[in-house]
Amino acid sequence: MQFSAINDIRMVNKSGETKASLFSKTSQLRSNGCRSMKVLEEKVTGDFYDDDHNYNYYTAQLYASLFYKQACVRRN
Repeated sequence: MQFSAINDIRMVNKSGETKASLFSKTSQLRSNGCRSMKVLEEKVTGDFYDDDHNYNYYTAQLYASLFYKQACVRRN
């Protein structure tokens, strides 16, 4: 099964103002029993990523580990 997703992640300060954000469109691809994900579009604001393109926020890293699968994932 293939699917597309819209991701909208916002990091806010104590006042509720957006400090950093990520908006992306992704598509899940399947081939030969392998599932992977492709980022179709991505817009980032603030310090969402550090200089090495690692997540600057634990919440964003957790979200990515659940929903962003860059490498091949096989189902046994």
